[in-house]
Amino acid sequence: MHLHQPTGGYGFCLSEVRIALPAILAAFLGMTLASASPPDPLDQKSSTTVDSRPGLAILDPVDVAADKATPRFGDILRSGAEAAGKFAPLPRAQMESKMAEFSWDSTTHCHEFQCGFDAGSMLLTEYVLFGTITPLEGIFAYTFNVMHVPSGQVVRAEAGDVSRSPGNAGDAPLKAKLTAFASGLDPAQLDLTRKTSRGLMAVVDLSSESPESRVLSERVSTHVNASRHYDLMSRKELQELLSAMEIPLHDIQTSDSGMIALGTRLNVAYLVHSKLRQDSRETRLDLALFDIAGKRRIRDWPSNSKRGFQEILHHENRFFTTLNGPSKEVASRSARKAGSHRSNWSRGFLSTAGVFAAAGLSAIAWVLHTGANDAHTRAEESLSVEKAQAFKAEAQEKDERTVWIGGLAALSLGASVVVWTF
Repeated sequence: MHLHQPTGGYGFCLSEVRIALPAILAAFLGMTLASASPPDPLDQKSSTTVDSRPGLAILDPVDVAADKATPRFGDILRSGAEAAGKFAPLPRAQMESKMAEFSWDSTTHCHEFQCGFDAGSMLLTEYVLFGTITPLEGIFAYTFNVMHVPSGQVVRAEAGDVSRSPGNAGDAPLKAKLTAFASGLDPAQLDLTRKTSRGLMAVVDLSSESPESRVLSERVSTHVNASRHYDLMSRKELQELLSAMEIPLHDIQTSDSGMIALGTRLNVAYLVHSKLRQDSRETRLDLALFDIAGKRRIRDWPSNSKRGFQEILHHENRFFTTLNGPSKEVASRSARKAGSHRSNWSRGFLSTAGVFAAAGLSAIAWVLHTGANDAHTRAEESLSVEKAQAFKAEAQEKDERTVWIGGLAALSLGASVVVWTF
């Protein structure tokens, strides 16, 4: 509207005001009646309709070998979650617009806990999905992490791999896996209860730099997140601490005393040591978990030769199967001699019985170990989320029973030695 000033100064014509006054009063009366009239129920209903689904920001998975994000895989995850209808995935354009307000580059590679939390807080969403997808020889290795932003914890995490072959259809198994994972996410099935933390954990990877070592490091972090019992120190924080303390990676001693001394200096409660060794003939992986406060090695899988990297991934997966279970002691000092006057015959009988019991328990532990391996293989090969979770639960249960029965076997054998000696 343009306001025109009358010619001849700022005067005006009274007759024009008298003519316009009835029209102005009629317009004012109409606006007053309109504002006083009750709103149309249909219009009110449509204007107050709110999407009750929790928001989900899906960050593009990162290829850690090429150090770049892969938007096409992020779009597959977003489409799967949208089709399932249980979450309200944030559109890519909305995410990029919001990030631009905070001068956040939308192409930033985001695949760690702190980055995921920062992105979720910025986007004002309840959940964030972040992870990695890396193509390797014959496989796609992936990690998924679903974070509940208000409580600041990863409530679901998964690490695995699917087959990869040359050609346009070579990523078909991966696309099926992405769709199955995203469509299987259900907020009603996510446990938001905060787990009791056992303390800060650092993952020290002493492998030579390679795509495989980066994938392995990501998987270890994802397994720690999945346990929900440890606060994981970020890689950046670990690197800054090692640099400030002037501790080069190549000078770190991998002995028990060296790892415990390093954990003490880092002020962590637990430390995981990993080292991948590769040559033209074989691949080996060292894994160990240390309780720094207790000054002991909890779990130790010494260097194990494998034909391919995929076998190494399965080996690593098994190492962390019982990480979210209760802490397990390696040895017990509860074995005592029954009396100081036991005859040679009774000592021999009890010692022999203990050896037979140890042998029987060891056989049972081996059967359970084999069954856990089979269940884990079926879980990795399953494209159905429900079946994969069922097989994984079966593998975890058998793994825990293996550790328990194996411990009883060791105690039986140790008791036999104590009885015979004393």
